[in-house]
Amino acid sequence: DELRELTFVTAIMSRSLDLAGQFGPQAIASSLWALATLKIVPPPALLVALQTTAAVTHQPWRPQGIAITLWSLASLDAELIPILVRRMLSEAALQADSFSPQAVANLLWATATLRLDPGRELVRVLTLRSVQCAGEFNAQSISMLLWSLASSEHELSPTLAAAITQQAVECSNEFTPQGISNLFWALATLSVQPDQVLLHTLMRQATAQQHAFEPQATCNLLWSLASLGEQHLPDELFQALLEAIVRRAAQFQPQGVANTLWSLACLQPTNTEALRRALDVLSQRVLEEAHVYSDLQLRQIHQFLLETRLRPRVVGDSLVSFPVDAASAAWLGDSGVHSASLLAMRDKMQVECRRVFQIRKTRGSTLQREVGRTLQSMGYVLVEEASCVFSGYSLDFVVFSPIVKNSGPPPPQQQQPTVSVAHEIIGGGHETGGEWVKGGRITPQATGLVDGVGLFDEGREERGER
Repeated sequence: DELRELTFVTAIMSRSLDLAGQFGPQAIASSLWALATLKIVPPPALLVALQTTAAVTHQPWRPQGIAITLWSLASLDAELIPILVRRMLSEAALQADSFSPQAVANLLWATATLRLDPGRELVRVLTLRSVQCAGEFNAQSISMLLWSLASSEHELSPTLAAAITQQAVECSNEFTPQGISNLFWALATLSVQPDQVLLHTLMRQATAQQHAFEPQATCNLLWSLASLGEQHLPDELFQALLEAIVRRAAQFQPQGVANTLWSLACLQPTNTEALRRALDVLSQRVLEEAHVYSDLQLRQIHQFLLETRLRPRVVGDSLVSFPVDAASAAWLGDSGVHSASLLAMRDKMQVECRRVFQIRKTRGSTLQREVGRTLQSMGYVLVEEASCVFSGYSLDFVVFSPIVKNSGPPPPQQQQPTVSVAHEIIGGGHETGGEWVKGGRITPQATGLVDGVGLFDEGREERGER
């Protein structure tokens, strides 16, 4: 039967190649859609012939045909010919106000997948169209639309964000695990904070489908919620995701392992023994493939080690680890100790992770420059972009207290210079000789830096790959 079907499909494709020049827009779109849906890769000659006919035909293209054609070519991972791209995008711009929600989602998904630049004007008019028909979007088209905008780094306007997230709540029971993870991934990537109604509604839907999450959806959901600043997941959902990590850790790619470790460091665990088992298998994956991790992934692992209080400490030219403190209790299992794999990963990876973390390039923000100018106007001396010897974080400023000349008698006891810590580094504060200080004033000796230097840091994070 399979041989008969293959022979039939081959014959149909051969005949289609002979007649490709006579195909109209609907026939072209339908043929490509069938091939993409059946996951049959046609001969390159047929793809070129259908694209050429689609580009030069005098017959009009309709919005649905445009979207289906590009969606199908993207699904087939086809190489597009330039004249087809110009024809499809120009037709789409002229007819944008007639696009259905599914056509909008399909078109933008195709351009994102094919890495085509649709142009600012086309994105603008399709965005306006999406706002107009937001109430007609279903769960699939919502997740596709948001994923496409985020993948192509297009802006999500506040008007569209409000309209489309409201519709997501209305059709929340239609969302699949992949759709939920894609939606939150898109919002996190676009730095759009979901309202609590949407968050809680989709968390309930995710909990109801907890056992259907695939590895990629599990990684994306955890990364997205951590990036959005959500620290507490429903206990039942968090437990199910941790169990999924344990069951399917072998299927995780290095990017997924690093993203998941970073995410777990940001979330507040409830079932510590389940978390311990998940960390054990993830640590084992890192140990097995330590050589394949990129610099970005190594920086994520470094932040994970910081948060779990397995921090390297500089003593002379050597690195030693801090003892596990009380704040690490949530990261310990019922046995009260870290797993052997987690400790082995720390011992093997901490030096290289910290080295890669320290050499990353940083750029001062507008806020940093404004604060720097203000401090200098107050007489402080600044050293910018210093590196914290304990955490490896790039510090916006090392601040020296101003020297005040006094012609009178010296004070009975010279006061030690102190410095304000303006922001926290990931993990809850700055490390000071095994203790953690949240803000306040610390002595120069406690910082471990030279000449009474203190810290000012914005708390940058490596969120990882998307």
